[in-house]
Amino acid sequence: MNPHSDNRDQANQRSSGAQQPAQTPGSDQLAELLKVLPIGPIRRATFIETYDVKVHGEHEVSFVLPAGRSRMDILRESQATVCFQGEFWAEQLDRWESNLKFKEAATSPERIHINARVEGGGEKTRSQQEDVLRSKNLEMPSLEDLATAFVVRYVVEREPLFGWQDESEGWSRIVRAVGGALYFVRDGGLFENTISDDEHDHSCIAVAAKVPATTA
Repeated sequence: MNPHSDNRDQANQRSSGAQQPAQTPGSDQLAELLKVLPIGPIRRATFIETYDVKVHGEHEVSFVLPAGRSRMDILRESQATVCFQGEFWAEQLDRWESNLKFKEAATSPERIHINARVEGGGEKTRSQQEDVLRSKNLEMPSLEDLATAFVVRYVVEREPLFGWQDESEGWSRIVRAVGGALYFVRDGGLFENTISDDEHDHSCIAVAAKVPATTA
């Protein structure tokens, strides 16, 4: 069974004690500015400043979720910032719009740091991946944090946080998180993958981790 098959069909249909992070200075004003800036380098730079986006490596990124903002706010703003309507599979984004975990606003600023390709976590079942993370004193991120990390990284460099499994075909690796797995297709967008927890015999399977705030 090809773990990409169901999602590629959907894409084809569409195209055919930690230290507490400080809130980004002026984040409320910057967020309001994002709504009116024209698409281009200035809007992109404002987005990066608003959410204090830092790229730590090819598959690792962190950002600040300001108080009063939600993950869905970032997803919507990133889509407008890069002017790339294929960034999300439209039906997936609509489902996330009704997901309270995506819509819940932060009560205080929070830095979220994600490694989307943990070494030693590939080609394993979900249970085996959880064992790998425990051995490294790491935990899987939530699906909503992994999705948000993907889009902020995409705004910075227009490259998938997950890495390409086949760049010529335009599809990324599948990365597991708490509550599911995500996958990106260049002509289809970012969406949840239906891979089973027992699937393991494909090189495209990877696992993400939350990076402790003390090392962010």
